Amino acid sequence: MQRLVWGAIFSTIWAQVITGTVYDGATGEPLPGATVRIQGTSVGTLTDEKGSFSLPLKEKLPVFLIVTYVGYDTAKVPVSSFKPLRIALGEKEVLQQAVEIVDIRISQKQQESPLTIETMDAMAVRESPSPDFYENLANLKGVDITTASLGFKIINTRGFNSTRPVRTLQIIDGMDNQAPGLNFSLGNFVGASELDIQSVELIVGAQSALYGPNAFNGVIVMHLKDPFLHPGTSVSFKVGNRNLIETAFRLAQTVGSAERFAFKLSGSFMQAQDWPADNDAPTEQALVGKDNPGGYDAVNRYGDENPDPRSNNYDNSAYSRFFFPGLGIYHRTGYWERELVDYAVKSFKLSGGLYYKITPDLRAEYTANFGTGTTVYQGDNRYSIRDILFFQHKAELKGKNFYLRAYHTTEDAGKSYDIVLTALLLQNYAKPSTRWALDYQIAFIPYSQRIRQDPDFPTTFIGNPNFDEQYRRVLEKYRDSLVVWHQLARAFADSPGNPFFCDTCRSRLEPGTPEFNAVFQRIISNPSFLAGGSRF
Repeated sequence: MQRLVWGAIFSTIWAQVITGTVYDGATGEPLPGATVRIQGTSVGTLTDEKGSFSLPLKEKLPVFLIVTYVGYDTAKVPVSSFKPLRIALGEKEVLQQAVEIVDIRISQKQQESPLTIETMDAMAVRESPSPDFYENLANLKGVDITTASLGFKIINTRGFNSTRPVRTLQIIDGMDNQAPGLNFSLGNFVGASELDIQSVELIVGAQSALYGPNAFNGVIVMHLKDPFLHPGTSVSFKVGNRNLIETAFRLAQTVGSAERFAFKLSGSFMQAQDWPADNDAPTEQALVGKDNPGGYDAVNRYGDENPDPRSNNYDNSAYSRFFFPGLGIYHRTGYWERELVDYAVKSFKLSGGLYYKITPDLRAEYTANFGTGTTVYQGDNRYSIRDILFFQHKAELKGKNFYLRAYHTTEDAGKSYDIVLTALLLQNYAKPSTRWALDYQIAFIPYSQRIRQDPDFPTTFIGNPNFDEQYRRVLEKYRDSLVVWHQLARAFADSPGNPFFCDTCRSRLEPGTPEFNAVFQRIISNPSFLAGGSRF
């Protein structure tokens, strides 16, 4: 499967701009990720992969730029015009003496815990060729991603391979992204906008357990861009197959000449048509395969399971085969997932923040995040997540050596429902599975009698060592007839049947009919399981 994505990113920065390139003075190679700051202000930026940078300037010239890079000497560069600059940095040579550590502030247990951190920086996020940078986390060491749907990705680390993200903790700017009601992280479905991501850190070692039991599988930490260091406006637009359209924006700006106040607003919208789940292979638990005349349990067909051999099929004992030959194992007519789900995927994310520098080393922040969307989620069952709402608010006081943070999370599952349970309730509306199985067996009795009348059919099963072989040879003679007979028995079981035995039984609800649509909407709109609903 190939996915083709085109991306376009446009940036506009207000005021006059200082531009330039930072490179290694010895080799001439560009230095990506170098810090460039206007002296005496908090305005700064990082160089891109080509070592280039641009800085908005509100002050009058001349000014000085302070350029730093790990392993290189700090450069102080005077700027008297807006011509592009070329700034060369020399490598820093540091001779250190031996240092003896006599005490540290972590426990012995923490020292012995291995810590592995994989990082994706802003450059990797920006250059991600996929609809969602979240998919690029699969390129990190020790990381596997399970795609439950186009809008929902599950990260697995440390050798785990689960479709439920209940043991992966996701933190966005210090806030846990877990939905309280659903009890799992929503991934980036209602997370942060791609344009506002500064870096993503993934802790995959055993020390991730230090974050609590929900982090046993790993910890995803997303750092968002600081509006003081990354002011300006950015817009992105992506299109691709499956009718994919994704757009995002980010607006950040400082206010006032003192640049003590800043604000930030970012958001994104994505819509696409998800791949339908149409796997018709037998499940791992299936007792029979596709060639069984009585049907089988398919992966993405629900309601055709085998919940109880005594009610949903006849056993395979010698006694049953002798008196009901050809009946064997049979499964109820199920519903395909595509008949129960709308595969239109939508996601909308919006976040904003206000930032105030009380002192150069102390500042106050208030941020709010909102997300909503529709997708399919794979857990113990398959779930249709529809119009989910997710709100987060955070107030934080951050100093040089401390922070005080409080945040609140609100979540509403919207119109979400359990797809598998919906199929079972649709069947139960027509008739109970016990009644359906009995009708199937009754309808098949004449065909069993026809097989028993075959001259080669064994006369007894008691004390007959050749019973199995004789039975197999007779059924082989009726192979094509068995397919037709099982179809006729299924048609009778799917009908209301004999009203004398069940006056409330109905015909199977056929997808697309007005009656099916009315019952389906009633089931997925009812949040009470006891009252026949599948909404949660």
